[in-house]
Amino acid sequence: MPDTIRCPGCGHAYSVTEAVAGKRVRCRTCQMTFQIPARPESFTSLDDAADDWSQAELSATAVDPLRRSSTRAADRGFGSASLLPRAKQKHGTKSLKKNRGKQTAVTVEEFVAGFLCVNLIVFSLFLRSGRPIGPYTLGLNVVLALATMIVAFISTRHKSTRVLVGTFGATAVMVLIVGFQGIGLVMKGPFGNAGRQASTAPFSGRNGASAATLSEPAPSGHPITIWNAKLKKEKGGFNTNAIFSMDYRLDQEISDTTESFVWVVEDGRGGRVEFPISGSDFKRRGTLVGKGIAVDTYFRQMVAGHQGRLPENWRTYIEQGRVSFKRKLVSNSVAVTDPSRPSGTASSRSTTGTSAPDMTQIRRRMQERVDALIKSHGPDKVVTLYGDDFTVASWSFIEKKVRSTFPDATCVRGPGSSHRLVFVVAPFADVNAFASQIDFADVQSVDVAGRAVTMRANASKLPEDMRPIPSNPRDPTFYSGNLAALRSSVNGRQAEALRNLKKAPPKELRDEITEAIKPLLLDKSVSVRQDALEAYVVWSESDVVPELIRALDDSSTTVRNVALDKLAETKDPRAVEPVVALLKTDPYAVERRIKLLGSVASKAVAEHLLDTDKNVQQTALRILKDIGVPKEATTSLVGLLESPEFSLRAAALAALGTTTEPVAVEAIAKLLLDTLTCTNAVRTLKKIGEPAEESVDIYLQHEDPVIRGRAMDVLAEIATKKSVPVLLVALKDDNITVRNKALAKLVQLKAPEAIEPIAQMLMTSSTRYAGIQALKDFGSSAEDVVLKGLELPNRDVVRDCLGILQTIGTQKSAKAITQLSRSKDTLVRVAAQSAGRAIMARGGQAVTGKQ
Repeated sequence: MPDTIRCPGCGHAYSVTEAVAGKRVRCRTCQMTFQIPARPESFTSLDDAADDWSQAELSATAVDPLRRSSTRAADRGFGSASLLPRAKQKHGTKSLKKNRGKQTAVTVEEFVAGFLCVNLIVFSLFLRSGRPIGPYTLGLNVVLALATMIVAFISTRHKSTRVLVGTFGATAVMVLIVGFQGIGLVMKGPFGNAGRQASTAPFSGRNGASAATLSEPAPSGHPITIWNAKLKKEKGGFNTNAIFSMDYRLDQEISDTTESFVWVVEDGRGGRVEFPISGSDFKRRGTLVGKGIAVDTYFRQMVAGHQGRLPENWRTYIEQGRVSFKRKLVSNSVAVTDPSRPSGTASSRSTTGTSAPDMTQIRRRMQERVDALIKSHGPDKVVTLYGDDFTVASWSFIEKKVRSTFPDATCVRGPGSSHRLVFVVAPFADVNAFASQIDFADVQSVDVAGRAVTMRANASKLPEDMRPIPSNPRDPTFYSGNLAALRSSVNGRQAEALRNLKKAPPKELRDEITEAIKPLLLDKSVSVRQDALEAYVVWSESDVVPELIRALDDSSTTVRNVALDKLAETKDPRAVEPVVALLKTDPYAVERRIKLLGSVASKAVAEHLLDTDKNVQQTALRILKDIGVPKEATTSLVGLLESPEFSLRAAALAALGTTTEPVAVEAIAKLLLDTLTCTNAVRTLKKIGEPAEESVDIYLQHEDPVIRGRAMDVLAEIATKKSVPVLLVALKDDNITVRNKALAKLVQLKAPEAIEPIAQMLMTSSTRYAGIQALKDFGSSAEDVVLKGLELPNRDVVRDCLGILQTIGTQKSAKAITQLSRSKDTLVRVAAQSAGRAIMARGGQAVTGKQ
């Protein structure tokens, strides 16, 4: 009969039978494990033995929290009986151990806590990336957090509630990877690792009124005027964040809002950072903000020491266009070397490589003089004179004319642009009387109310040296006008003429123009020397190589590069020695030019193979790879194959791919034994082709199957009939890859001596299928060998031979097939009949097989 026993841990009572006496049980309420004492024979009831049981030894162990509650009662030591039904469990932190392994609901507190955690993670990411948090960001954040919570809630319906924390973590990682993949920071310039590459955030604009409107400068002469460039540092993670800001103003409306712009920040060592901007990002006035991650030590040191204006020698400007060599400057250049003094030492971006004063400061001083003049005479006594279409060369002449025309007046230059001059003259009350005295230009309009006069340049009223230079070669005065400009002493006219002439066909005045260009090859201006060199190559009828060689010693890198390019185009042997000599000083600059010179430079380059400078060695090897290795350099290259540096071995190996010298081929084939360079060796041997065949054949018999596989990889592409004997041996190789490649190559070579060994493959089940396909590919040339197989007692081989004859058989096989078509073996008979019908359908014609 059932007896009652109480749990020593919680006191819960259970009804048990004699079958469980002496066994260990577990309480369903407190999960405590204890042992039921053995029932003494003298006891008639467990109630009578309550005192003895209370004194019995009980051993309790901690319950495994991962053990499922569905474990069978018999496995827990209760036999077929079970304890009372489970007590209703409470959900809370105090019952954590009790609730493990049970399906429970998520409480409101847990749901809210998880939601806030995910929101915190997402907001932190946005703040870390510098992105503004707007309605879109906020909505996306809420959606992602709700999605996380829903996934966590669903998971708790089948798993423990306490896996909620793990679910939050996994889902948050998924959200970060999928939802914010586009926030990666990509930047070039001084913030990178090797090659000065790094990451920056995409451009982030902050529109609206500028905070520095009171200090706005005068128009810069560009469509966009920028100022107040600043830099501040922000610590974050393992890197230092650089936040750039700059005020801007549009002095000319952007007609196409889809146009691409680039905001460039340059440091003093040649590095640059670029932030892409769309035309739609610009307002009439605003502030640009860009953020980058500094991962290189130099930049972190720079940022750590500067807060506020750009560091010394740094500058920023805006360009229009995506591709670097097609961009054009659309803003002034801002650079401040010291907040306490004007940035007169800042350099504006120029292709000449020379520095120029900061035009922003110059225009600001002009505006100050204009304001002083208006304050002194009053606005009703001041006239503004605008001059359009005047060349730069005529500016000083026009200024002198204005001052001489109005000697009793005060005249100051105002801020204008490259195409518009501005003069402010006082005192003049009558604007029309003022305009009537202008005889050095054409008056276009008179604005009495605005007290402004607009004049336009007239070439006939200007001296010869001030007139516009013809830029269209179809103009009848093009050649004479540009020749006169070349002989002019007026600043800028020679440079403009050179730019016109280097693009024009040399049809007229060729000798005179060439002689006028020669002195300019030694001009002090880098841009003039560069343009003169390019124009001289176009116009000179004599030998230009000596002049180009002389330009290789120019102090300007730009001029030297032009000379290198022009020398490479000539392919003149005289250019080889001076150009190759530059490998010692600038190997990367001359590499492309030497390759253009071609094989004529191979011997000179080979002399640098043993140079102590590793960069020179590497460059010489790359050049020889493209232009060819001279026979004299083969020994040096073979010696480099044993270099301890892998990069040199790989470069030498690539260069030797252009030679067929036996000593070089044998050395390359030997590299099949080298684990590191074997891949490059296989590639080079394939490039060499048939001359490497004999050197590779010997490695097809190597004891290492891996090396045999490498050799077979080469022979599968370059082998000829000379390699048939070793390929036949490879048919019996233990390596299945070697066997298959050897078989395919023998079929490709159509080697008749291979037919018999291939037919032997039909006798083995593992090679039978490959043999059948190979014999079919041989075509009718394999028919005689296959007919012999019909005489074998193995009916499987006979059927395979009949299948082959069905594809390649001719009238020669008709008799043997007819006999087998009467065979008592059904399978053989059917195969013979099918082969006979196929041969008859072809009319007994021969089959050439796979080509």
